[in-house]
Amino acid sequence: MTEPVFKRYQESDRSDCLAILESNSPEYFTEVDRVEFERFLDRLPGEYLICCVGDRVVGCGGWAENDDGSCALTWGMIHGSLHQQGLGSRLLGERLRRAQQAGHSLFRIETTPDVAPFFERVGFRATEKEKDGFAPGFDRWVMFTQEPD
Repeated sequence: MTEPVFKRYQESDRSDCLAILESNSPEYFTEVDRVEFERFLDRLPGEYLICCVGDRVVGCGGWAENDDGSCALTWGMIHGSLHQQGLGSRLLGERLRRAQQAGHSLFRIETTPDVAPFFERVGFRATEKEKDGFAPGFDRWVMFTQEPD
């Protein structure tokens, strides 16, 4: 596989990003998520990237500053047909790297228990767990990294 390239999201990437979400539904996202993701893309609260392999958009994800000073990782996903190939790790690494360059050091993610181990491998720890927090059958875990010493 060709090395992924990361670019800033543009309106012309919208349909590719929605297709990526659809490729991960209903396993990871609900119909409500689609509506929320569309709203998110309409008014990005922070930096948002697309991940390209060749001329194909295969992933997307970003970050935004929270009121408490932490940095929220936003709507990160890789096309469902390309899981387990390292692209999610590459996308996460790029997001963290760019956010750190912008001065962020404490990161927060809201995810499900099925996806939480992916984030645990890079140092995130669950601080809150809510049954059906996203939707029935979709528990919500809030996870943070530790601030560096």
